[in-house]
Amino acid sequence: MLGLLLACGVDGISPLIAGVIVIITTRELSLAPFTPRFGLIALLALVLASTGLLLHPSGLGNVFGGLAAWFARMTDAGDLSLGRTLMGVWVYELPLMVGAIGTLALLVSLRRIDHAELHWLSWLGIGFILLFLTRGRSAADVVPLVIGMAGFAARIVDWLFTHLQRFDAGRLKAPTPP
Repeated sequence: MLGLLLACGVDGISPLIAGVIVIITTRELSLAPFTPRFGLIALLALVLASTGLLLHPSGLGNVFGGLAAWFARMTDAGDLSLGRTLMGVWVYELPLMVGAIGTLALLVSLRRIDHAELHWLSWLGIGFILLFLTRGRSAADVVPLVIGMAGFAARIVDWLFTHLQRFDAGRLKAPTPP
């Protein structure tokens, strides 16, 4: 994943940063620490994925070019303002937004957050932070937000179907004789 996202250039950096931070913050503490062997395997995977199994060697250059371009966007103003970016999310991702807001309202009413909700909440929070930090925004910068909203929307749909099945099962019971 790392190599493929980095080989995408500047558009893959925001989802990559959000993904790495979410993995680090929501992983269980029982996982083994990083070893030199893991670092070597990760480096090999980065080279193989970014170069398309060595068929496109310049893909490795795209990794570093994309990183440099993303950090340059931190200070340079881009085509999209924050308002236009958030309006695009509002217009194009309305069902996901409604699902995410519904799930957040449900979590507040139930007063509990499990590991899965923490994971999706991390995607949303990191996505908003990255969106506010960069001045030169592109449409790819909303990917972490969309991933978080999609996870929350899936959770509310799962909750609704579970409760509908319980309601339907309770209604289909045989009537008790008088």
